[in-house]
This record gives sequence, C-alpha cells and structure tokens, in this order.
Amino acid sequence: MRSCLILFQKLSQCNITNRIMTKVAVIGAGIAGLAACKYSKQAKLEVDVFEQTNNIGGTWVYTDKIGTDKYGLQIHSSMYRNLHTNLPKETMGYHDYKYSGFERSYITPSEVMEFLENYVEHFGLRDHIKFEHLVTKVEPLPGDKWSVTVLDLKKDESFTRIYDAIFICNGHYSTPNVPKLQGSEYFKGKVMHSHDYRYPEPFKDQKVLIIGAGPSGVDITRDVSTTAEFVGFSHHLPSKILNAYDENVTQLPDVAQILDDGKVHFYDGQVLEFDTIIFCTGYKYVYPFLSPECQIKVEDNHVTELYKHIININYPTMYFIGIPFTTIIVPLADIQIH
Repeated sequence: MRSCLILFQKLSQCNITNRIMTKVAVIGAGIAGLAACKYSKQAKLEVDVFEQTNNIGGTWVYTDKIGTDKYGLQIHSSMYRNLHTNLPKETMGYHDYKYSGFERSYITPSEVMEFLENYVEHFGLRDHIKFEHLVTKVEPLPGDKWSVTVLDLKKDESFTRIYDAIFICNGHYSTPNVPKLQGSEYFKGKVMHSHDYRYPEPFKDQKVLIIGAGPSGVDITRDVSTTAEFVGFSHHLPSKILNAYDENVTQLPDVAQILDDGKVHFYDGQVLEFDTIIFCTGYKYVYPFLSPECQIKVEDNHVTELYKHIININYPTMYFIGIPFTTIIVPLADIQIH
C-alpha cells in the first residue's frame, strides 16, 4: 500500500500520464532488453540499447572463457556447454513471436540464441543496439529526465545522453552469491561458483562437492559425475531429489563446517574429503551504474522500492524488467514491458 501511495504522489507531481516521451534508453540486450527495444520501436520512440558485450542474448551466450574479458569486465554469461533449458520452448516465446523449427521441447543455448537472432531480424532491432557500450552512471535530472553516461569500450571514450525513460534489463545471473562456510580458510582444494563452470573434463577423477539444489546444482551434479570419481550433492531440501544420478553421486545435507584438516563436516555427522567445491547458490542483484539519487536499494537481495517489482516508485519513468526469478521469464518480461 505504501508503494502505491508514493507512486501515485510521484505520478501527480511529474504528470507523466500527460507527458510525451520520445527518447528511451535500455540497459542490456538480453531477453528483456530486446523486448523493451521492440515495444519502444513499435511505439515510435527513439530507443538506444546499450550492451556491454559484442552480442545479444545476455546470459544465453555460451563462451569457454571465465574470469574477465578483454576489457577487464567480468564475463557475463553463466552458460555451461551441456545445458538444456529447464522449461519447454513452448513456454519460452514472446506473445507475438514463438519458437518454430525445433522438434525437441528442451533446447540448447545455441538454439535459444538462434531464436533471439531471428527475433532481432524480424522486428528490425539491430540498428538500435550499441554493442560494447557499458553504462557507467544513471542519474535523475529535473524535468523527469535521465542522464545516462556510457563508456564506448572500443574507443575507450565516454559520453552522456539525456532520456525520457529508462529500462533496466541487465539481468541477474552474472554476479555470484557465494555463502561463507565456517572454516573455509582450511579447505585445501579449489573453490568456485557455477558461474565459472563450463564442462566436466577438468574434474576427471576428482571428488567434487556441489552445494545448492537449484536448476544449476541439479544439472551440474549430473554433468560433472560423468568424469568425477565421486560427487557429493549437498542441499537442505526435505527429501532426496529423485533424478536418475549415476552411482558415484551421493546426496548430502548442508555443510556444517570445514575442519582444520581441510575435510568437510556435514550436519549428519559425516566427514568427507573433496578436491573441489562448486557453489550453485544463485546470484546477486547488482546495479553499479545507478547513482544514489535513483533511490534504489538492494537489501537481502531484494530490490526496493519498486511498484509491482517494476516501477521505481520515486521516479516512475525507471522500469526494472525480469526481477522475479521463480517464474517463466520470457512471458513475464513481455507482459511487464507491454
């Protein structure tokens, strides 16, 4: 209720319902950003999409690389080589553009990318996308406008443009959430997050501990078990996951601590030794380009204060797309933007 009241007060102050918008900025050329571009173009708005990589697709772009790119920026994608979608393609299309030509329901990242490339070409979006352009600062201006500062990575030059509205579509599957384990300093092996997992070969004959039972944890447990000697799958679900895992996979409770000899102590009393720990523990919402004046906070990984998880209640021409994560993201983003 509070967010509704604040939003309506701001709407009456800025008179947004009667104001003509002409220029829109979109941050990110993934699933949400492409839809924002399409709808803005159809509304005959001048739209610029700023994408820090050299490709559309956001997290769906597969690359073997991990760490940082040639500009020193964190690799955005979290795709692994053997991934298939955990939703059928029949639920992953936009309302006015569906998947066609793929026989299987559960498809690969390259097939998702083919679909998105076709979407861009069908609606003529490519000319609106500024590739290798990193948004470094967004701040509100008097008159209900936005100052957007962008670094052209190729030229290493910054510029600032003014917009009437802005869509925040930078995604939330690129900044790892890595919980602190008691005694983690004693672990003698490798510790990594699923963001940097690509394929199972580096884990041949290893003892690998997977922590977390989200989609990535379930998938990577199966994938890494094809080469690892032993895989411990640690989670706190009330019952065991019924997937058909190989015999070298054992489901375990949460980790209690890392002992001073480097072994892992679990809450059921078991003590096991591992070569690698892979955290499949989700991602953080981060908006490093938003100035404090935007009045957006991330508290306990919740983005506030937004109306319906979309509209900045203090500045109603700033829109966050795709924040809910337990959902079917493509139709959600489509509806939010529409």
